[in-house]
Amino acid sequence: MNINNFIDGLPDEIQAVLGKYLPAIQAMAESEILSLADYIARGKTVNAVTMIAAKMANTDLLAAIGVLNSDTAIANEANTSQVAAQKEAVADILRVLVSFALSALAAQLTEGDN
Repeated sequence: MNINNFIDGLPDEIQAVLGKYLPAIQAMAESEILSLADYIARGKTVNAVTMIAAKMANTDLLAAIGVLNSDTAIANEANTSQVAAQKEAVADILRVLVSFALSALAAQLTEGDN
């Protein structure tokens, strides 16, 4: 079995990732690949990404950065709308609380008049 046969047997999501980063991984020595696997297994994503990025060609690295920037911009848009909705919800709650406080104050003032 060669590497292409192995990759063909993997799920599509993993094939897509390997398609992007396989040349960089293939450029690593065996000890580097073991270190990479260790980082991934221990959840040290930044270390793993740094190792792969160091082996990527400049054009591939720039393309990967472009994808990340695009994904970040999309996430920021989603977060902006969520923050706006949260602010509106808090403002609505505060309006209700202020109206309760004014009602309670009005009730106390009315009682004092009697």
